Amino acid sequence: MIDIENLKLLFSDNRKEIYQALYEKKDWINRKLILNGCLDYYLDEQGKKRFFFLENLFDNVVAFNPVHYENNRLQDWNIIRINEDLQAFKRAKFKTKIDLTSGAPFFVEYDFNKLDELGYKTLFANFYFNHPEADLCIDLESDPMEAIDLIKICLIGREDECSIILTDDNLLNGVYYLPIVSKIYIAKAIEDELFKTLEEYCKRNNVEMEVISEKR
Repeated sequence: MIDIENLKLLFSDNRKEIYQALYEKKDWINRKLILNGCLDYYLDEQGKKRFFFLENLFDNVVAFNPVHYENNRLQDWNIIRINEDLQAFKRAKFKTKIDLTSGAPFFVEYDFNKLDELGYKTLFANFYFNHPEADLCIDLESDPMEAIDLIKICLIGREDECSIILTDDNLLNGVYYLPIVSKIYIAKAIEDELFKTLEEYCKRNNVEMEVISEKR
């Protein structure tokens, strides 16, 4: 697979090969990607529900989350070691298309063609396509693990997904500023209050909104 071969070049000891790999993937991020809307919440000091995803949406930021690896074929101590090594990386996982079977109440489309120069320089080299674990040929035995194998773990996923992998020095409190939302798709079964909240966001940010009912 071209992108997996590209990953090998990115971690080459040869500077020319690294530049070649960066050039090969310079346009990969220039696409529209989807985040499934989420209504997980916490209670603030006044007992009011605060919705993580909606707050991030209104702040025009995307959360990057820790990566946790599980493998029931490995001993517990080995899994603990791998996850300790993985703490250096945070991931935002995007969908390449809308999947109504996911049960998400809404979907947010990000147009990465709209990245500013700084955002592009930070993100394009850290953008990857996801693959099943079996396709990634991960070396789980080295201690400590090689960076390329840790990145491969971060890329385990469905083939309709992409991931952006960053370290904490590129994040502010675990989020990255991405004011590039281009459209919000609303699933039919949605509460009026949530609809009005998303409608307010779209009006405030000049973002298109569409109600959908078919798998896309």
